[in-house]
Amino acid sequence: MMDDRTKMILSEVIKNKSLTVEGIANNNGLTRYQIEHVLYKTNILLQGKGLGNIIINDQDKLDFPNEFDHFLVEYNILLDDMYFISSPKERAHMLIIIMCTVSEDLSANYFSEEFRVSNNTIFNDLKKAKEEVNHFECSIEYSRRSGYEIRGTEWNIRNCMLQSINFMMRNKRGALLLKHYMKITVTEFNLLQMRIKAIESELKLYYAEESYHHLVYFFIAIFRRFNQFSTLEDIFFVGYEELLDTREFLLMDEFTENLELSKSEKMYMALHLLSSNIYHIEKKVDDELPELTRAIEMFLDEFQRKSCIVFKNKNELISRIFFHLKPAYYRIRYRLSTPYKIIPTIAREYSHISVLVEKSIQPIESFLESDIPEIEIDFLSILVAAYIDEKSNPKFTETRAVIVCQNGISMSVLFSSILKKMFPQFYFYEVMSIKDFELLDSKSYDIVFTTTFLKNEKPIYLIKNLNTIDDFNDLRNKVILDFYKIGNSEVMLSQIVNLIEKHTDSFDKINFIPSILSLFGEYDNSFGMNHFVPATKNITDILTPSNIIKVNHHLSWQEGLEIAGNNLLLKNKISPEYLKKVTDSYKELDSSIVLRGNIAIPHSIPDYKSTLSMSLVILEQPIVYEDGKEVHFILFISTPNKEEHINALLQVYELAGDDSFLEEIQKMTSEEIYEKLEKYKFIERE
Repeated sequence: MMDDRTKMILSEVIKNKSLTVEGIANNNGLTRYQIEHVLYKTNILLQGKGLGNIIINDQDKLDFPNEFDHFLVEYNILLDDMYFISSPKERAHMLIIIMCTVSEDLSANYFSEEFRVSNNTIFNDLKKAKEEVNHFECSIEYSRRSGYEIRGTEWNIRNCMLQSINFMMRNKRGALLLKHYMKITVTEFNLLQMRIKAIESELKLYYAEESYHHLVYFFIAIFRRFNQFSTLEDIFFVGYEELLDTREFLLMDEFTENLELSKSEKMYMALHLLSSNIYHIEKKVDDELPELTRAIEMFLDEFQRKSCIVFKNKNELISRIFFHLKPAYYRIRYRLSTPYKIIPTIAREYSHISVLVEKSIQPIESFLESDIPEIEIDFLSILVAAYIDEKSNPKFTETRAVIVCQNGISMSVLFSSILKKMFPQFYFYEVMSIKDFELLDSKSYDIVFTTTFLKNEKPIYLIKNLNTIDDFNDLRNKVILDFYKIGNSEVMLSQIVNLIEKHTDSFDKINFIPSILSLFGEYDNSFGMNHFVPATKNITDILTPSNIIKVNHHLSWQEGLEIAGNNLLLKNKISPEYLKKVTDSYKELDSSIVLRGNIAIPHSIPDYKSTLSMSLVILEQPIVYEDGKEVHFILFISTPNKEEHINALLQVYELAGDDSFLEEIQKMTSEEIYEKLEKYKFIERE
């Protein structure tokens, strides 16, 4: 907690950032000790939020940490310069928002007084604002009667306005600035909040907190436009009949029944509900957009075929993807701007999943009648990869961690997946919103990871800026140092392990890791081994010459399958149970496991008793299946997990499309085939 006296002194300290500590004390009739004591107490609060300290530098002045303005807002310390916007680009966007929503005489003098800058600065900002609105086929005009205003079709003006609101919301003080400059009253704000909460209740869902706050300002802005008699023409919704059948439209019809809104206006507002990211939903996929559900199912079938991964509970994954793609569908279909505040960085271990997603995405693109934007490919990859991780690696340990994320399902899944990989020794609760977190008993968790500023007595780590490898390492090292008092020797251990594996035929990694850590007195049994993720393998790391078998006489499908499987069984690469699973699963050959019509890849769910291995049978006389189709290659695959084989499988996918290569190797010996594989120029992937 922060007492009133500390708030008062801290407010005076911040107002005089350019002064020395001694000067601040003298100007306010305080002692240096009083100032330093306030800084000490403030730094304790900052540390509890995972923020840096206020530091007295060599010039006896104060250096403030990032996110400090947000900290002040949380503690209700509003300063005279809290609404000052220093960035010309932010002022340009705020100018656009004011021109769209404030009904006053908007002269240069008005803007100059509002922003506390000179008229010359305002004229420069207006030039930048004109560049922004030009992208939407709008213009900024000046008249003596009404001052500056944006001209264009109402649809384009609103799109421009909403993009500027999106931009301002990315600012840590964005909501504060919008309230101030749009002159939003408490009554107006509370009314819109109540309406959106009522909509959530009726739809039995929760919008991502970021989307929830965006909707509040969007709807205030839209109602402002309507009250200024700036309404949408019906022409913009020709052919949008599908919106009339949504529950969102029916709710907008109900919640605005006392307002004289046209059908177009209600459709427009329903569209923004439909395109907003959802954090949680209290129902399963139903009859809503059944074609999308079918397209997702076809996409996952194709992904399974290409990846040799079998999803145990595909319906659960379909549901997750549906509730991500539903808002994306409306954004793509009606060309709305992307709301993402945080753009995902696909981690190295997800890059192979991303390639497979892109190769499998056609059913969804056919449904949308549009190419999927790259950012949506990234999010789908995150959802699929995180689901694979989640189902493969359940953990139950003593340290309980909470992830608080105000973004939508996809970003929540991303952060959850990243943190579970970084800290396999922790038990993670399901990702929760700020509202859910505030209801949680603090005794039920030990550590909090959050994308936003929180007040809490437990250790809190901000995770909103995990953009580089250094960011990941810094967070991981800090948490492990705080919880386990382990230094940096552990960070290098994975590199040492990989180096020894590379140069040693037989290496007991499981026992080596705790043994070497114990030499430094740093090993803790609760620290999970999954931190040492195996490197992705090339096909030549897995498929040895002894696992390439040439057959010059006719075989049935089952005979070819048994030859490939028994080759691995005799070398203890797979268990008898795994071989039986595969042979039972594929009594007949069908196209679902034939890559590009050339290579059959029988496989089953990953089996921890098996090792990563492949066995290739090359048939001189092909197996005929499904209306005369022929296969000359059977590649039997086993893997102990759902990740390690992906890179090699992508290489097999490339080979399956190279008819001349496949034709050549049918005439070669096993050793010659292996040498040719070693020299093959595969696509380079990160």
